[in-house]
Parts: sequence; structure tokens; C-alpha cells
Amino acid sequence: MNVLTPTRTELLAGLQAVGVQPGDVLYVASSLAALGLMDNPVGSVLSALREAVGPSGTLVMPAFNFAFCQQAEFDRELTPSTVGVLTEAFRQLPDAIRTWAPPYHTVTAVGPLATEISAIEALTSFGGDSVFQYLHDINAKQLLLGVDYHSGVAHFHWLEELHQVPYRYWKKFEGNVILNGQKKLRAFFMYARRSDIQLNAEPAAKMFEQAGYVQQTMVGLCPLRAFNLRDFKQFFEPHFQQNPFILVEATGYQPTPISSPVKGIDHIAIVSKYSSKIRRFFQTIATQLAYEGIVTELGVNCQYFSGLEINIEFVDPIRSGSRIDQHIRQNPTSPLHHIAFEVTDMAAALSYFKLKGYEPLDGQFHLGPKPYQRVIFLNPIQTGGLLVELVVNDGDEYTPYGGKK
Repeated sequence: MNVLTPTRTELLAGLQAVGVQPGDVLYVASSLAALGLMDNPVGSVLSALREAVGPSGTLVMPAFNFAFCQQAEFDRELTPSTVGVLTEAFRQLPDAIRTWAPPYHTVTAVGPLATEISAIEALTSFGGDSVFQYLHDINAKQLLLGVDYHSGVAHFHWLEELHQVPYRYWKKFEGNVILNGQKKLRAFFMYARRSDIQLNAEPAAKMFEQAGYVQQTMVGLCPLRAFNLRDFKQFFEPHFQQNPFILVEATGYQPTPISSPVKGIDHIAIVSKYSSKIRRFFQTIATQLAYEGIVTELGVNCQYFSGLEINIEFVDPIRSGSRIDQHIRQNPTSPLHHIAFEVTDMAAALSYFKLKGYEPLDGQFHLGPKPYQRVIFLNPIQTGGLLVELVVNDGDEYTPYGGKK
């Protein structure tokens, strides 16, 4: 064998050497660059793959294109695959059928199961109703043709979504999908990776290799690796359960907790000349008055309603000309007024926020309507217009007048 010019026959022998058999459902990730100067690499690879699985087997390849995430229309028949020349050539085969939901993580299939696979419609890329779940459920094989694990194994993302890893978050995409010439507005969800996180699946994949689940060989300079997707899940399931950062730690990243004096949201405040109507609404959804009191220096009466795992504060002016009275007159249709965070220690919280560039609004502590409660506001100019209140509930450490015992 000339390692720089492998032949179709040698590739077919390599596929058989890694366990590809007639009747297999084979998901193929590829990089043709690894095949060097193979004659007609696209045609030779597609021909060898089809012969390896035979007429009773089904080939599946990614046809990913993320333009939909940038508000471009997705046309199942015309939108190209952007994950390699082989995948785009495979998509254009006369008997190939493509999935469409979600539009950014589509696959193309050829074979007896192609129609069934193309009919799969999912809201998320790798959820329980996705094509990747389906491939696991039928124990399809994954083939890596000249590509590494990190780039080629989409089922790592399937495991990330399955285990709801903490470094990803849900992101909604909405746009036009064209099916059979008909345009429809559709919405989908992606479990997107945070921008500060870098992944590298190679060290984890090497453990999988060393456990004996992967069959591999070389065709010229092109590595071939194959494994069953059920084995993949069986191996990695306990690893993700024990350490959801397994793919992140491979890059040396160590998750560090955010040090913050904030314990949680204490309440959300409502200020409106229609506050009585808004109260009635909250009373219809199982909230009830928990505590009430006057903050004289601010000229307001505060009522707190609880029952929704968060307090709703209604703030009513008790004198004309107070800040709240002015707010109602200036913002008659904006009832949401501020959000309050409970902090562990007020002095420490103020120091923390000052270091971050946030100053107190007036520098004054105010007694809240709850026993031993004190509050202070941050300057909304520095918070983008959001009025933030810090609340400390100091128990018996403070007298009702704010001084230490």
C-alpha cells in the first residue's frame, strides 16, 4: 500500500476490519484530507461505504448548517451541509433524505431506514425525541473516518444535554423553514455552550478506547475508528454522573464558584396607581399578605405578599411629593419598580459592589417593614436603569432601629 494514495479496495478492507458489516446503521463523521491523494476520494468513499453496509444497511451523515441561528431561512432541499465535502456530496445523492428539525443539526440518510430517520422532528438537537437519541436506541455504529473524537462524535453533545451539564444553557432560535416549497415559521432550542468554556473530548475518548470499545485501523495515513453507540453511553454514563465537567476538565479548566454576598432574590417591588387592582390579581393566584409597614423617610407603605416562592412587594406613597409619588406620576404604565436581593452582611455587600463599580443611591440605610430588616439601594445609573435594593435580615444582631445590640 502506498500510504499517500490508498485505494477504494483498501478502504473497503479497512471498514470491514473495524467491524462495519452488511445491515449496519452507520453514522459517519469524516475528513477526506486524511486520505491523501486517493483517486476520486468522494466517489470512492461513498461507494466503499455503501458496499460495506450493503443494500440492507443504512448510512447516516451530519448535514449541519448553523445559518438558521443567524436568522437565515432553512430549505431542506437547498441549504448545504457545512461540515465537510463528503457530507455535502452525500446530501445530494438521489436517494438521500434529510431531516429538518432542528434545522442546524440535521442529518442525511440513505438506505432502508432513511425515510423513518428523515421523519424525526425534534425541538432540541440532542433531546429524547432527536435523531441522535434514535441512533442510540437502535444501537447504530459510529464511524470516524480521518477525524478525531472531539470533532466527529456528536453524541458527546447528546450526553451533555441528557445530563444537563452546568456549562450550557438553553437558547431559542426562531425562523423560516422551507419544506416542499412551503415556508413556515418555526422555533427550536439549543443547549448552547457558554462562551467562556472550551471543550476537548479527546482525553475522555482515549479512556473509552483503552477500555476496549473501539475497533480501529489505518488506511494509508487515514485512521478509521468504529464503536457501538450503546457501548458509548454505557461507558460514559457513570463518568458524566460523577463529573459533569469531564469534557471541560480535559483543557485544564477548573470551575470556580462565584463569590458573592447575595443569597437570593428577596422580593420584586410593584409601584402603581393601580396597585389595588394588581393586589387583587395576586390574591387570586394563592398569595397572601405576609407583612406590612411604613418607611417614613421614604414616604411609603410597603405590603409583602408571599406564596410563590418569592415575595411581591406593593409600595404605596403616604405623602405627596415623595420619590414613589413622583415615580407613579412619571411612569403611570410601568408597575415594576425594583428587584431586591437578600445579602448575608450589608457592610460586606456594599464593599463587594463598590469594588465592582456600583455605589449606593443615597448612602442611607432604611428600616424595612420586617423585624430587624435593613435595606439600601444601588444607583440605577450604574446598573443600566435597574433599581436594585439590597436587603439584610439580621435576626437579633440588630435592634429595630438599626444599631447593634
